[in-house]
Amino acid sequence: TYTGQVAISRSNIAIYGETTTPATYTGNKVTFAAAVTASQAGNNDASGTIRVLATGVKLYNLNIANTYGTVTNKTQAIALSVQAGQFGCYGCKITGIQDTLLANKGAQVYAQSYISGSTDFIFGSSASIWITKSIIQTLANGYITASGRSSEDANYYVIDQSTIQG
Repeated sequence: TYTGQVAISRSNIAIYGETTTPATYTGNKVTFAAAVTASQAGNNDASGTIRVLATGVKLYNLNIANTYGTVTNKTQAIALSVQAGQFGCYGCKITGIQDTLLANKGAQVYAQSYISGSTDFIFGSSASIWITKSIIQTLANGYITASGRSSEDANYYVIDQSTIQG
């Protein structure tokens, strides 16, 4: 387990975590964890445990957690912040409470992954995201997504062949 935040600013790289099950998140052995709130960091993106700032980044078999808060004591605290397109996340476990995944810009794919949270925990403003063959776990009553897109743009969220639990 690595405790702290990581910013990825190099384009077109792939980061692989050790796993016993490469096709899914269940055997992941590599964890990145932080407990930083948006109010502490100054904004949502800056609170991310992993911040993707470059295009063409791919993440495989990583556990990514923002461990701040509880279901009853929640505040914005991002686990994964994606600020650039052509992003892929495969076999990852992304956990938090409120605003777990900031899918903010560009085209993004999340496959064979696990995403959990309690309040609008998948959100962003200028991204098209495709979540496929994944588990989305709600930890409390609340919305799963909160797209900040305008009605005039072409961005979208698709949840395909996935299971919503909670």
